[in-house]
Amino acid sequence: MSSNWRDQAPTGREQFHYVFQNNLFSDVRFLVGSEQTPVYSHSFVLKVRSAVFEKILEKLHGPIQEIVINGVTISGFNRFIQFLYTDQLEASAEEALEILPLAKKYRVSALSKQCVTLLAEGIRESNAASIYNVARDLKEIELEQKALQFIQNNASQVFAGKDFLHLNNDNLSQLLKMDELDITEINLFNALMEWANVECGRHTLRATPKHMRMVIKDALYLIRFPIMSLSEFNADVVSKEILNEKEIKEVTKYLETDLTDREFVKPTLFSSMARNLLHEDQIDLSKTDDDAHKRLAKLAILKSNPSPSSVPLIVTSLILEIEPKSDVIDLEELKTEIGKIKKYGLFWGASNAVELPNGKQKFRISFAADTRRSYGVGTVVEAVLDLENYVSQVFVHSFKDEIVVRV
Repeated sequence: MSSNWRDQAPTGREQFHYVFQNNLFSDVRFLVGSEQTPVYSHSFVLKVRSAVFEKILEKLHGPIQEIVINGVTISGFNRFIQFLYTDQLEASAEEALEILPLAKKYRVSALSKQCVTLLAEGIRESNAASIYNVARDLKEIELEQKALQFIQNNASQVFAGKDFLHLNNDNLSQLLKMDELDITEINLFNALMEWANVECGRHTLRATPKHMRMVIKDALYLIRFPIMSLSEFNADVVSKEILNEKEIKEVTKYLETDLTDREFVKPTLFSSMARNLLHEDQIDLSKTDDDAHKRLAKLAILKSNPSPSSVPLIVTSLILEIEPKSDVIDLEELKTEIGKIKKYGLFWGASNAVELPNGKQKFRISFAADTRRSYGVGTVVEAVLDLENYVSQVFVHSFKDEIVVRV
């Protein structure tokens, strides 16, 4: 065997990578996936990098020790093993979804951290549900929350895609429980039907109404049929034959009742609370990323018009930081005065007080402005400054343009 390769790969990392890629000196053979594809490695490296592999290899004997690996692609496993040799992760977010469970299973913490970082930075509509699925199953709390926030704000696109079809029933149910989802209820129901159709296939069942209801289980009771229109319910839900007669009668009675009397006939099986109900006390005005501004804009629009609309709005979102005229000004009174500023397409949103180190307070308030407006947002700032009895200075704390909001 020629030793020239050592000169071509002068560093230890490069040499270990070369040894792995070319199956040199290997004494471990992994049989990967359903086709049992061989991947060669070295017991010394495996034992050093993973206490789990160390225990496994202590029980194996012979010149070549075999370990069977199921439930992973050859590409994903190769990248996992390669990291053990090089400390370098060369993978996309989709590949990291497969590598992270391996890193957690074999307790390679450095790789777990890199996968989590890669996934957190790569969340998008085509993979958010899968990232949520993996993060929740592996108890990666921060990653789970980040994926959940993305799904919450982009639910229409996420549930219109195919990625969410891979969710298990428990994780899907967690999403359906959410009070804030950027999607109409009828579209959410149709997405659930598509998931049930695929789930029947996973259980080798025909996708009949009976079987679909069986695989959906109690997740069906998380769909808020009472917030649909009567025409949607009759045309798109009743026709699916998923609900029983009692459930249909209860929802129909509610939807046929005048709005003023509906509180007396609220359904007992399904929630009648709108999905897009945002709570101002849950809004953090210190956050200024795109998702935060989208939540602020949605809250502002809903405060002005609480009835859901299927037509999206494109708005500019701002957070103003206001220095009061004096320390004795009632901030609630200031908020009321600011709310009196009215313009076409102007929606006032969340507000809170900011405690300063010197004991004084500043006031933050958000607003959204429809991009079809005929005025600049600077005129809104000037209108706040004109409240001379209350306001000393106004600063733009954060600004985001061209935000699409569906309420």
